[in-house]
Amino acid sequence: MKEEYRFRRTRKATGLPTTSSGSMTSRMRVRYDPLFVSGLLFTVTLLFLVPDLLRDAAYPKDVLLQTVGFASLANILVGLVVVWTGLIRGCRWAWTVMFIIVWVWAFPALLLPLFHGKIVVTLAEWLQEAWHWPGSARIYGENVILFSIMLIALVLPVKSFFWKSKRSD
Repeated sequence: MKEEYRFRRTRKATGLPTTSSGSMTSRMRVRYDPLFVSGLLFTVTLLFLVPDLLRDAAYPKDVLLQTVGFASLANILVGLVVVWTGLIRGCRWAWTVMFIIVWVWAFPALLLPLFHGKIVVTLAEWLQEAWHWPGSARIYGENVILFSIMLIALVLPVKSFFWKSKRSD
């Protein structure tokens, strides 16, 4: 009895499977997976913060800044572990942990300083200053963008976690 293989032939140079005609022209279907996209967005935003927080953690003259840097790096490490061990697999507890990280750590660290004091510039002036010159306007602009991406990453898989379709078995 002959054993049937899924792919009978492979390209010799790459070892990749070929179609029945011998070419690799078959179309691949890309499946939209909100859990994976959410994991990628969380990973990018969390890793974007690491260089500045490493600098803060290594600053020897201010013990409070060092403590905040190390605590933030610990939160990022926990977030990355949770994303790639639980969130990708669809565990609800992982979404809850990421909800806590976004609203209890990222919101106060990234956006709350924006609400201290009086705003004296328009949005257009702020965006122009953030685009052209480094400084606090750019830092706050980056923080708003990062927090927005985290919110998108938090909202994307909500349907996967809380509104699962019921199967009729």
